[in-house]
Order: sequence, then C-alpha cells, then structure tokens
Amino acid sequence: APRKEILCELCSLKAVLYCLADSAFLCEKCDKFVHGANFLSNRHIRCFLCGGCRSFTRRCRVGTLEVMIRYRRSKDQNIIL
Repeated sequence: APRKEILCELCSLKAVLYCLADSAFLCEKCDKFVHGANFLSNRHIRCFLCGGCRSFTRRCRVGTLEVMIRYRRSKDQNIIL
C-alpha cells in the first residue's frame, strides 16, 4: 500500500525535509524561510525525505549546504548523528 503523503507543517504542501531541531516536516520554500531567519536556525540539520517511501535519507542540509551524513539508530529508533 502507498504511504500517506507527508505535508509541510506550515503551508500543507508536500514536505521534502525534516528538521531535527524543530521536529517539523517542511517543504523547500518554508525551509528556506524558517532556516534563513537567523544564523542559529541556519545551523539546524534537516534530513531529506525519500521521494518514494517518504523515510529519511542520508542526504541532509545544514545551512545552505547539502551533505551526506552517517547515522545509526538507537534501540528506541531515534536518529543519532
């Protein structure tokens, strides 16, 4: 069965990123708005969502840079960077 679409928590468009610090799913436009607000929020790590299964990918954004990160899951399935 197809997964339910994940929507941006600010504008309800299709989410493409998840911000770990804000615990929020965001679309590209809202991510730029929120994380361009100041230098502190610009440092948040945001993980891209897979276009098919909608789970986290290893591709992330920190500031305006896109990076590949290594992470592992703990026993309770939280992401550890």
